[in-house]
Amino acid sequence: MVTVGNQGILSSSSDTYPVYDVLREILSDGVEVIHTQSSQPLEADGLLLQGNSNLKLILVNYTGAIKHVTFRKSLFTLQPNEIRVENL
Repeated sequence: MVTVGNQGILSSSSDTYPVYDVLREILSDGVEVIHTQSSQPLEADGLLLQGNSNLKLILVNYTGAIKHVTFRKSLFTLQPNEIRVENL
């Protein structure tokens, strides 16, 4: 079931909202979610996915400000309210 509209994952004109890409990554075949922990989970957080011998990091900035996130010695700069998928 696909939800369409302002409260969904697709707009009424079939454009995808950012959460669509996140759900597609999480629901991919053979993907395992690896626990991560944010020092400021109300501001930014991450989700590490492992599948088919690769790692993907989903980063989310929940705020209206630019946030800097460090993961395994790599620094990522997230724009306000950004959701990003990084191949590691």
